Amino acid sequence: MLVGSVTGCTPDELREMAGSFAGEMAWLGYAGPRILELFRKPFYAGPHLAWQELGEEAVRRIIEESVEFWSHCRVVVKDSACPDGEERT
Repeated sequence: MLVGSVTGCTPDELREMAGSFAGEMAWLGYAGPRILELFRKPFYAGPHLAWQELGEEAVRRIIEESVEFWSHCRVVVKDSACPDGEERT
């Protein structure tokens, strides 16, 4: 079970967290406006806190950077046999 807790954090830590969240959503293929919607929803407590504390413009810039970065990356997942012939568990 995933359990979260509330702790205080600095603006720099909020920016780092927002960048991680935005980066993961961009990597998954979400567009900038959709990611911003997630930051606005109180259900996503950490990103929502970043949106409240840093402001929408700062969060937009973070999202734009993430989308820009991940739009140039191509992720390919290949399933293959283990090199030693053993089965994966």
